[in-house]
Amino acid sequence: MKIKQLPYNRFLTYRTEEHSLEKYKDWCILYALVADEAFQANSVFKNKMGGTGRWSTKDSEMYIFSVITGAAPTSFIFADNKSCHDIAIKEERASDVEYFKKWNTVKPIRWHKVKGEKPIEPLRTMMVLDSWNRNESLGISTPKDRKALLGFFNDEVKLTSGIYEVLDKDGNSANVTITQDNNIYSKLPKLMAEHIKYHVKINLVIYENLTEEDCSMLCRNVNLGVHWTPDLFRNTFTSPIAGSGRTFPVTYKKLLLEEGCKWFSPKQLSERKADAFFAELLWMYNNDFTKEALTPSKLDRMYAIGKFNEAEVKKMSAPITYFFDKIIKSTLDEFGAIRYLQFRNAISIMHLYHMFVPYYKNGYRILEKDLIPMFNNYFDIHSELVLSDNKYSKTKTGAEVLEPYSKLITGKQKSNAKICSELLQSNNKKPFNIENYLTKMGPRVISDIQKEALVHKQGNKTPEGKDIPANKVHTSDFEKGHGQTSYKDSLTVDIEDTYIQAQVDNRKQGSNPIKI
Repeated sequence: MKIKQLPYNRFLTYRTEEHSLEKYKDWCILYALVADEAFQANSVFKNKMGGTGRWSTKDSEMYIFSVITGAAPTSFIFADNKSCHDIAIKEERASDVEYFKKWNTVKPIRWHKVKGEKPIEPLRTMMVLDSWNRNESLGISTPKDRKALLGFFNDEVKLTSGIYEVLDKDGNSANVTITQDNNIYSKLPKLMAEHIKYHVKINLVIYENLTEEDCSMLCRNVNLGVHWTPDLFRNTFTSPIAGSGRTFPVTYKKLLLEEGCKWFSPKQLSERKADAFFAELLWMYNNDFTKEALTPSKLDRMYAIGKFNEAEVKKMSAPITYFFDKIIKSTLDEFGAIRYLQFRNAISIMHLYHMFVPYYKNGYRILEKDLIPMFNNYFDIHSELVLSDNKYSKTKTGAEVLEPYSKLITGKQKSNAKICSELLQSNNKKPFNIENYLTKMGPRVISDIQKEALVHKQGNKTPEGKDIPANKVHTSDFEKGHGQTSYKDSLTVDIEDTYIQAQVDNRKQGSNPIKI
């Protein structure tokens, strides 16, 4: 009889600490806070408050009010990076050793020098697993920011006006009135300052033996009852493809934040909608959203650990990088502006990517000279469809409805995607056919055996008249150069337009036509 092997479940150990609000600020200087984006709802995009968390100024003010009045008992949850690193060494978990070593060796800052005090350097780092928004609201510093974040301690978050029952240094009860004149940290009445220093408590739970995957699991567990979107939960995956999905919004942050880029609102960016968009593009490498519904659950399955290895993720990521670097960012108007910013909705960009990615996988690319003609053709048809009065039939909640292209193009449902894709590629006047703008990549240079033949054909002399000794033919002293058309303008080598040149002449020529 085959015996089923039961999964092994480790016991996660932690210690607890309690500090006054004032002492907690000092604790965060000694144990500098760091945050892996994988375990945070925060992103690289600023919210209205100026931080990177999900909370608004009002949310932060409500939290400060709650903590001052003793009504915020939830613990702050951390991973002790040094402890987790040391235990990973003991248990011979190589990947976790490297992971926690990286986070515990983040270069710490020297806290701003207080008059008469010696600057303090943090002893070690603590990974924030739950409490980022609370720390931002308080104004705790992190090594990455190199300064105090927003927050109460930085006079950026105010205490709600009103009469407060507080405890003085000796624990005696008293009342304090907070108004607009004394509602920031630096101007608090003495009794309120003593209340905060001695009686307002922060509870900490500090895990000591976590793996990287444990960090991800804990992050999800502590937020199960919180209103997190599917995109925020998906971000916690530790798989290679999740890491790639998090990288793209950072790489294209400048583009996404450009004033004229309306693909995502600031709120959407802070809620990782851009991360979800790039996850959808990754999904499109192996799937067609006109034939199969693109759903959050499918993205979750794609992000699962073990689904794709690093080599596969590299292949899936490559066309996205090419698409944004060589097509989107390289298609400029006469003012130097990116033409694709004229699209208000990123789904229009997604449709073009959907058409492009199968050809990219088969070795096709787009030459610089074809970028603007392709954009004009695509936008001509898009504009014609937007301005048309025509409506198209689709099924919606079990019933047939008629909707214009201008509405259909704003949705990613399979029916919308199918109709819009067909309309863009079947226009009666001038249908958009991406094949008209594609060039198949070929060899970058001729082979070595062809090199020796060309040297002989050239009479063992370069086009510039330099001798090519036989013992130098197959060395780096002489290179395979183009004639009139460079590789970037053809994406393939032409042996009839190839010349063997001295290295110095070939490098000097660059992509310019050869002078014979």
